Amino acid sequence: MNVNRSTYYPELKTFTADFSNFSGGLNTEINKEILPINYAVRAYNFNYESGVLKEGLGVEKLTFPFSNEPEDEREVVLNSEASPLSVAHYRFFNKDSGKREDKLLVYASNKKLYSCPLSTENSTTIDEVGNILLSEKPKFINYRLNGEDSIIFTNLSDGMVVWSNGGEVTSVESAPTITSMCTHYERLFATVDGERSSVWFSDDLDPTNWSVSSSEGGFIEMVDERGRLNKVISFNDYLYIFRDYGITRVTAFAEQENFSVTQVYTSAVKIYPESVCVCGDRVIFLAGDGLYSFNGVSVTKINLGYNKMFSFDNSNAKAEYHKNKYYLSCKLSFETTYPTENNALIEFDPESGKSNVLFGYCIEDILSINTENVQKLVVVVKVGFNRFLGQVSQCGNVFGESTYKVWQSAYCDFGYKNKFKQVREVTLKTDSLLYLLIRTEDDEKLLTFFGNDLPQTKRLFLKGKVIMFKFYTSTTNINVSQPQVKIKVCR
Repeated sequence: MNVNRSTYYPELKTFTADFSNFSGGLNTEINKEILPINYAVRAYNFNYESGVLKEGLGVEKLTFPFSNEPEDEREVVLNSEASPLSVAHYRFFNKDSGKREDKLLVYASNKKLYSCPLSTENSTTIDEVGNILLSEKPKFINYRLNGEDSIIFTNLSDGMVVWSNGGEVTSVESAPTITSMCTHYERLFATVDGERSSVWFSDDLDPTNWSVSSSEGGFIEMVDERGRLNKVISFNDYLYIFRDYGITRVTAFAEQENFSVTQVYTSAVKIYPESVCVCGDRVIFLAGDGLYSFNGVSVTKINLGYNKMFSFDNSNAKAEYHKNKYYLSCKLSFETTYPTENNALIEFDPESGKSNVLFGYCIEDILSINTENVQKLVVVVKVGFNRFLGQVSQCGNVFGESTYKVWQSAYCDFGYKNKFKQVREVTLKTDSLLYLLIRTEDDEKLLTFFGNDLPQTKRLFLKGKVIMFKFYTSTTNINVSQPQVKIKVCR
């Protein structure tokens, strides 16, 4: 709608709205009618922790160190036409070479397993492990078995498969069909398919012995209103089982006759098991109404600011803890369409409470690697119909293509309800191309700012009772600061 510039509005007051601090971040919990202007109702692919808008999370090609030179990193390529589906970290000490030889493992769409060493003697390819074939995506855990470092794979089709010291492969026929597992006081504890009311445990020091007896393995049955047993973790000397609607603690220090069970939490909404992640002195997890923190005794809801956006089924949510931050691949409801797959990666700092969102990309698997040579957050990213290996960084692009970055305020009346306002001037500083859309209930203006070392001012005439500001760009190297908007309030 066109504005009649000849219309006269007697001036009441002129003031400047200051956006210089964007660190309020995203907030959909406060009613939009009273949300302060330095909060956003939509914000993604920007990093706004410092109070300015910078390039946010992105995904680069996966690289590993190729020599002892710190800058000598090279892209690691899967040596197959198959697509990567999941990733694992195999930790083991090679007795023959006398060295630790950690490996990145990749399970691919051809059902084969591939590996690449995490050392300065890297090859540049992830090569096939010839003697392992798995029917579906596995879960994994590292374990020391019979004096050798081993990795245990489990899935619903193949059961339990043990790969010892990068060589021998053994199938454990007697093992239950494991859906989640962890080591705790030299036993392997597991939730199992078909027996979702029981947690199983192996023999002491032997995760391949599941014989049920008072001196070997066994199970603990839990039948109550908290629902199925989905995820088992070891935390602060106790075993915790995350269920559909609650958390159960198992005391399992010594002999199984001394095991005891305590119910510690009942949830009104579903808990998503693969979001459960030990984060230092706490466990963070996603439930149907947002993020929660658990300290072993009590559960506290995290004031994320946008918990209402987890309104979809997040059964495929998956989390990792990396360099003191919690990363969650999940579904978020930024747009009106119903997401059919994970469409966001959230980076959350438990200490500061701040977060950043990479939106519009499907992260199908995520793995934290922390060794002497490699500190990476490795991901499997789905782009279109293809999947790629990558590493998360603050690069503001995904495989070289800049992300679409948005910071959008709510409609604001600036404390002058039902009075007309005139937006007359905008000043800001930006290092790169930036668009600012200013919209009222009647009209809108789009301003374009080009990169400059000095603040830039744009004059305009836009009237309305409520005003919204949307900053957006597809530029990688972005730094937006000191935005101010001059507004006249009319009688």
